[in-house]
Amino acid sequence: MAKANLGDSEVKHRLATHLVPWDELANAGPYAEGDAEKVQREYTAFLAARAQVVSWAIRRLCDGREP
Repeated sequence: MAKANLGDSEVKHRLATHLVPWDELANAGPYAEGDAEKVQREYTAFLAARAQVVSWAIRRLCDGREP
């Protein structure tokens, strides 16, 4: 399978359609052995950001609008 070269804007768009926060994902890592605290901290930040995005989308849907 050939490697796709989509570019940042297309990747950001595709992740946004799945309610995945780009900044937290892109800024995470790299990780080395023994980085459990860093992984936990960054994963917690990612989950908080995703919760905000999902909450925003749900509120829009409940108001009869599209996310």
